[in-house]
Amino acid sequence: MLSIYNYETYIKFFFIFGFSGWFLENIINVNNTKFLSCNPIVKKKSNNISKKICIFPFLPIYALSGLGILIIKSKISNIYIRLLLYIIFFNSIELLVGIYTEKYIYKKFKLSSCVN
Repeated sequence: MLSIYNYETYIKFFFIFGFSGWFLENIINVNNTKFLSCNPIVKKKSNNISKKICIFPFLPIYALSGLGILIIKSKISNIYIRLLLYIIFFNSIELLVGIYTEKYIYKKFKLSSCVN
């Protein structure tokens, strides 16, 4: 099965998914001042990490996940294999981003974390 999109379309989807994820996550958590995201309301209310690591409305984890769905769906037709790949792919992304955040972001900004 051939890919149904060209590379330029995948790049557009990457940014659309990243912005959409940021937008929806901030709508859900609009009044939560402990929520660490690129929420402009939270940035004005508190002095947290989001002022330092979020410089524009985009969350790469949602962008990568959206691209994963598009690519896996275009390559695999069996729904059960696709479901298994989705589970593996999304959990891997979440794990890698969590490890990166705990090791580098928390250390850089001298925040407390779960990892010693």
